[in-house]
Amino acid sequence: MNQKLRKTCFLGSILLFLLLAFLVALKLTTHVDEAVSKLFIELRNPGLTMFFKQITDFGYVQVLVILIAVILIVFHKYRFAYILPIHVGICVIFNLLLNNLFLRPRPTFPHLVEETGFSFPSGHAMVTMTAYGYLIYVVYHYIKIPWLKYLLITVLSCLIILVGISRIYLGVHYLTDVLAGFSISIFYLMVVTKLKIFSLESKK
Repeated sequence: MNQKLRKTCFLGSILLFLLLAFLVALKLTTHVDEAVSKLFIELRNPGLTMFFKQITDFGYVQVLVILIAVILIVFHKYRFAYILPIHVGICVIFNLLLNNLFLRPRPTFPHLVEETGFSFPSGHAMVTMTAYGYLIYVVYHYIKIPWLKYLLITVLSCLIILVGISRIYLGVHYLTDVLAGFSISIFYLMVVTKLKIFSLESKK
């Protein structure tokens, strides 16, 4: 990633999170959030519900453990076996801190999955962006076949977005919860990938 794009992602992500946090704290996003949630509720049907219940599982730790095993097999880079859990662990702790800072209740719409805790920012959005975002970073540096590299990046990017959408569709998060989760995790990735222990810039 060139420095100009990195700087844009760094500044843009933290500014977006701060803006969302400010608006949510003042309850200025309620109308938009509820309108978007109602739109997704109107789209509910058995097929979509089954699809998004499967998709949302990609944000759970159990699935990430399987992901780590796949990375070990595919890349033969055993240090990723501890790097990804570190990122996910930091992300989970940070999410709990933010949840207890903002204390935003979950949507009152019918939930299609059981969830507890507070709503802002979305833990699923944070975990998926952190874990799969770092995996995109790994793919970009280690996959040498161009078509395969960009295919994997596209698939992983779509997965991140779909997990975010699933949280709104299933009624457990608002749009701003998901956007805030994505933005703070992008900021996190921009920071940690500049640290020597996590950076792959010199390991192409």
